Amino acid sequence: MDGFWELLRIQLLDIAVLAGVHFLAKRPLPKALAALFCGFGVAFALLAGAKLAAYIRLFGFTPRRVAAGWFLTVLLVWGVLLLVRVFKPIPAARIGIAVLAVSFVVLGCTDPDRRIAEATLTRWEQGIDPMLDTGVLSACGATQYSGEEKEPLLMSTTTRLVQDGWFIGRSLDDIYKLYNYYRDDQTVYTTQLDATHTLRLTVQGNTCTAAELLTA
Repeated sequence: MDGFWELLRIQLLDIAVLAGVHFLAKRPLPKALAALFCGFGVAFALLAGAKLAAYIRLFGFTPRRVAAGWFLTVLLVWGVLLLVRVFKPIPAARIGIAVLAVSFVVLGCTDPDRRIAEATLTRWEQGIDPMLDTGVLSACGATQYSGEEKEPLLMSTTTRLVQDGWFIGRSLDDIYKLYNYYRDDQTVYTTQLDATHTLRLTVQGNTCTAAELLTA
């Protein structure tokens, strides 16, 4: 991801230079030069978007990549608005702020954490990823350590993990990254997922041999 962030920094620098010239310069920037700066900004945004899309295609979604994609889209819109403003007087600043606010609200309403967790599970189930990325699930809040507001996501994730046999052959240390379980006896561990569901693990040594999702 280093190359992507470098391109993003260049894009921000390009916008900062245009803003500085607009507000601080005694004379306006020639239209040809202003259009060139704006064109470079749009080109850098498109190139950074292509690199980000390649990362996502190869390694899947993460909360950080989704946030970067949203911000990059906003920057691209800003670049286009600035380019249009060079040739036509439009309220680019107000439109840009509106795009930022509305797109942020829309992003939040799409429940990105749930979608990212589901996409991560799907990639593993389809064999695209040889190992399930529990780090992404943790970042999305699909763990028992994320509080009550994430219980629906935890339940849907756990249901798929039990059905897919993820727990079988898994060490307790690996499982503990997502679940805070309790030892009932020498071979049985349980954890309460929500008010009505319990995850029951049968363990031999330090390895899980069976997993059940029980309903109260």
